Amino acid sequence: MVDKERRGACISRFLPLLALFVTAAWQQSFARSFPDSKLPAYIKPVTDSGERPDWSLDGKRLLFLNHSGGDVFEVEVATKKVRLICKAPAGTGCWRALYLANGDYFFTAGAGRNTAYAYILDSARARPPVRINTIIHEGPAISRTRMKICYTNDDATIWMADILYTAGTPRFANGKMIIDNSKVTINGAKVNVGAIEPQNFRLPAETELTFDAYGNGAGEGFLYDLVSGAYTNFTQDAKCYEEVEGMFPGGLYSLVESNRHVCQGGSTTIDIYRYSLSDPQKWVRLTNFYDVPPLKASNPVVSDDGKYFAFMEGRTDVPAGVGYGIYVYDLVAAGYFEGTVGLRSAASDAAYFPSHYPKRSHIGYDLAGRSKLAGWFRK
Repeated sequence: MVDKERRGACISRFLPLLALFVTAAWQQSFARSFPDSKLPAYIKPVTDSGERPDWSLDGKRLLFLNHSGGDVFEVEVATKKVRLICKAPAGTGCWRALYLANGDYFFTAGAGRNTAYAYILDSARARPPVRINTIIHEGPAISRTRMKICYTNDDATIWMADILYTAGTPRFANGKMIIDNSKVTINGAKVNVGAIEPQNFRLPAETELTFDAYGNGAGEGFLYDLVSGAYTNFTQDAKCYEEVEGMFPGGLYSLVESNRHVCQGGSTTIDIYRYSLSDPQKWVRLTNFYDVPPLKASNPVVSDDGKYFAFMEGRTDVPAGVGYGIYVYDLVAAGYFEGTVGLRSAASDAAYFPSHYPKRSHIGYDLAGRSKLAGWFRK
């Protein structure tokens, strides 16, 4: 039995039947709908509902939310077995959930996504989660190798802090503001970046931070050097929507939510692309959920071995961040393991890009039967 202190915070690992009961309603109302028959062999559904996945350090599990403002769950990728990790504290909902470098659980909870406090739950779930008295807007960037976090609490500044433990109780320490959106300059010229949101520490050194900026009315990806203080606008496209999500472990590539296939509609028309941080011309479209209306793919995150990324099914007719199921993309099988050219066969693409969808045209195949560019693009 959960005592009063824990009531409304965590549900014991020994209550699987309650977890099934809690998930029943949202599995029906937020169910994925991309047809399995149209998925290529390298994309597998892992859950039939849920959103905002994050990889465990060993690459065997995914942490996720059952819905926006919901509770924290975990799925074992190999078996698809789901367990409830923690219910939202009483009177709140959870908006983000991620693993810390020590294996503990980090999540944000509050009445809304911009009024949510940070919480940390020990990996054994032996005690209630500890609230950190810091409000975090949207999602933070959490180091995969160190106990560090970057976050914004006002969409105008980004802060970095250490996560320290005293007698087992976590806290933020040594916090400092590292980015002020009114002071971003590139080559001596001030840049209007508008609202900003941290995304990832750039692996493997983690001496750089990716963040997104929305000052142009769409979205652009930036890189901030934590040592020199230099900024780089690496997506360099003011017309299309781009939001950096998911860093490859070698630091050569990042995943990006983008609508480059239509360049209109903002975040409602996105799919997932792979982007080369060294060459702004190297864009490869990896998912084509947008070609099955009213769907889209979003919120990708790369496993620490670089072999997979997880993402969620979204819809063009609901707010950004609302998910309808989680998928795992096999980068090795698809030919997009970091550093590879990544050409797929015509046969494997045929199942994913059916010819009967209206207003779609294929890029074409070379003489070896390999797609010249990954994906379908609307005319």
